[in-house]
Amino acid sequence: MVIKTKATIATVKAVQRLVRFLGKGQGTALPGLISEKLSPDLLQYFAKQIPNIILITGTNGKTTTQNALTSILRAHGKRVLANSSGSNMRRGLLSQFISKCDRQGLLHYDVAVLEIEEATLPKVAKELSPKTIIFTNLYRDQLDAYGEIDRTKRMFRQALELLPETTVVLNADDPRLEDLTKGLSNRVVSFALDQQYILDFKYEGEKVVNKPDFKADKIKINDDLGTKFRVGEQEYVCASPGIFNVYNALAAIVAAKLIDIPVSDIKKGLLLMRAPFGRGEVIKKNGITYRLLLAKNPAGLNLVLKLLKNTDNPNLIMLLNDKIADGRDVSWIWDADFELLKEIMPDPIILGGSRAEELLLRLKYAYSDMRKVSEQLYLINGKVRVYLVPDISELVNFVEREGLGDYYYVIHTYTAMLAFRKKVLGKSLEL
Repeated sequence: MVIKTKATIATVKAVQRLVRFLGKGQGTALPGLISEKLSPDLLQYFAKQIPNIILITGTNGKTTTQNALTSILRAHGKRVLANSSGSNMRRGLLSQFISKCDRQGLLHYDVAVLEIEEATLPKVAKELSPKTIIFTNLYRDQLDAYGEIDRTKRMFRQALELLPETTVVLNADDPRLEDLTKGLSNRVVSFALDQQYILDFKYEGEKVVNKPDFKADKIKINDDLGTKFRVGEQEYVCASPGIFNVYNALAAIVAAKLIDIPVSDIKKGLLLMRAPFGRGEVIKKNGITYRLLLAKNPAGLNLVLKLLKNTDNPNLIMLLNDKIADGRDVSWIWDADFELLKEIMPDPIILGGSRAEELLLRLKYAYSDMRKVSEQLYLINGKVRVYLVPDISELVNFVEREGLGDYYYVIHTYTAMLAFRKKVLGKSLEL
């Protein structure tokens, strides 16, 4: 077994180096596939080496919650392994473990903080044996990929049935999650926002008002769109923009408290955290600054649009793709409140991505007066400029060439963000 394991690790490490050398990606998919074939028990082998594994799952907020918790733990001096590239399926996890182990197949970490894709959770739960699982929320998202929302909830439940000793950290504001642990023996620790803040989140289901174990209140959006909030007697500051990211920071705070991280290090970690790629991240190129804001379903887009109400006539780029990682069905944009743009008053609005024309059509319904000037330019109410530039690479060239502004907010789906970052920075993810 030891010889087989070491041989698998050596083979996969070589494949990872080759993939990266050839510029074919980060080496997270193919290496994972190879390791599954050669050594099916490898994931469990790695998991047993890490004293504390924390999993994060849910429809929205996984990456930001992971980033916040990782920053907190590192501020306390913990050695943390995190799948920060976003490879949150089983093969991606395997590739991450292999890339971080030494030649003997050993991992040298105190904690693993792993983002897990919803459908993957029951497949890896028993192998990973986490001490804690964080459930962020359960919205309708990518229904063409995962079916009805109740199916996703059943996946969560199946995982917990295999893990009776695992502590569950739960968003108490989401009615879909309220009975997730009913009848199970898991310890449950809940978190929530003060009631005045949750109306914008449009959770589905009838809410039963329970007292959460941890509650954030006195939330304030700072000038840089970061947030300040209180939990009990403590005030925290989070650089990630918007009230919705308070949920993610709060989940991280709760998980940190469960393993006795002192408040001073929690605060320090939140201050030091960088916005994860595409989730409030700021990138710059050729004198232009872009703030990237992920939106992959109606709830997420509405919250981003409401965040932009704190800006003054912003330059706006909207990117919509329909690849598998985005969800093939983009009809969700019709459930989003594009009419908020009338309050935000962006100018210009630049539309890109493989489904840019659907965005244009949705704008036509949001505004009563949109006139076509050319194949690329439209005017709203005779003054707000809307540009249609579907090819993302050309869109970046267009922005730099036309000089329409030096600071843009970019609302995007996942693969559109990768394409945009690759054009601007020369790489889709941090290496």
